[in-house]
Formats: sequence, structure tokens, C-alpha cells
Amino acid sequence: PPEAKAIAANERRCREDFAYACASLLWIRPKDEPLVKFRLNWPQRHIYENYLRPAWERGEALALVILKARRLGITTLMVAWLYHKARWYRGQNCFIVAQDDPTLAEVFLMASRFHDNLPPELVPPIERHNTEQLSYAAPWDSSIRARIARYEQVGRGSTIQHVLLDEVGYYADPGSILLGMLDAVPRTSASSLIMSSTANGADTWWEAVWREFSEARGQSSIGGRQWKTCFLPWHVNPYNQLPGVPLDPLSVEEKEWKSRFNLTDP
Repeated sequence: PPEAKAIAANERRCREDFAYACASLLWIRPKDEPLVKFRLNWPQRHIYENYLRPAWERGEALALVILKARRLGITTLMVAWLYHKARWYRGQNCFIVAQDDPTLAEVFLMASRFHDNLPPELVPPIERHNTEQLSYAAPWDSSIRARIARYEQVGRGSTIQHVLLDEVGYYADPGSILLGMLDAVPRTSASSLIMSSTANGADTWWEAVWREFSEARGQSSIGGRQWKTCFLPWHVNPYNQLPGVPLDPLSVEEKEWKSRFNLTDP
């Protein structure tokens, strides 16, 4: 029937096109709006087009470190990426590690919202759905789970295709968490191991890791992986742009700052 063909065609396109699936079927709750469909903003699209999509299309294991400003929507992007793999691909185990209970609840609610707002004809058979796990039954055999960072053994003894270590700079023992995930995430097939965090001061584990990986420029092989880095400062966020009074004439130093950081006029 035509309706069944249309559903099948939409299913195929959602599987093949992550950005399309987000804008068509995945719903989010922004801080200042009601529920809206998830359309990638500039920082989200930058990460998707330059890191997530190329690695996935080449069938590579992606290891990515993201140092970000607040309120860019990177956690939303990554939860959507993990949910997309669990929903539209079979045999995909996805895992989110959060810094504390409130963050865990907020982050996993995103995944639950994606699931709860799917059209009925696109909802896979559910094996388990609670506050920390969403599992689809056969033939999907995929899941997305979330745990708090205080459990140092997360990931050990498991095979997990996609991992988000969210706000890893604030974990009590991030090194132990990372070690467990390095063993769990495959290195020779399409997978993603993402560490993402805002800054948390100088002389910290997160600062040391960022400096090591960014200075290595993709040559670091910790855990048998070639780590990529992405820095997203405050000024790439459209929410941080406010109308103001003209500042001309700018000093030489101010013109240099404007050019260096690609700043807009008031």
C-alpha cells in the first residue's frame, strides 16, 4: 500500500541521514521554548559534519574530545546521536556517563523524550524502559543506558559501540572511567567514544588530557585510538550575541580580536 511504502521510505531516510531524522522525528525541550523538533544549530552541525558523520560513513572508530562553552547544545547532540544508533541500527549498545544524579536524570530524559514522541508506527518493540535504560527487543537488540560517574567499573566486561562521557572534567575519577570504556568500545569498526566537558580549572585531569590531545594533533594513540579534538568557545553560540551600540572606531587591538575570533558588529 502507498502508506506502507511512504513509512518504509521515511524509515530508510532517517537511518541514512541523522540530521534529517533529528529535524523530522526527534523532539527536544529548549530552556526558553516548548517542545520543538531538533534542528541542529551551528555548533552541533559543526561537530556532526566534521567528526561524527565522516567517521561513521567510513566505518571508523571515532575518539573525540570536546572542550566547550556552556549552552551550546552539545549534550543534546550527542544523546541524539546515541539514540539514533540504538533506534535505527541493530545490535548497538550505547552508554552515557553523567557527573551526578540530577544530570543523569536530565540527560536520560532527552533519550526518553525522543522515544516517547516517535510516531506509533515507528516505535520498535520495547524490552526495557526505565530511568536509566531504554532497550529495544529483537530484531533490534539495541539499547541506550546511563550511569553516574561514581561507578568506576562502568563499561568493564561489556561491548559498547557508542559512549558519551558527559562533563567528564567534573568526575571524581575520570581516568578510571575512561580506562573502562577504552576496553569496552571497539577500535576496528564504526564506533564513537566521546569525552565532552566545559573547563574546570587549571592543573586538573581534564586540562592535562585536553592539552595532550590537542598538542598531539591526532597523533595521540591512547587506548589504540587516534584522538581528535574540538574546541567550541562561547562566541560560536548564537545565544551569546546581543544587540549593542556601535563601537567604532575600534583600536588596533580590538580589530585584531574581532578578526581572530570572528566577532560580529553590534
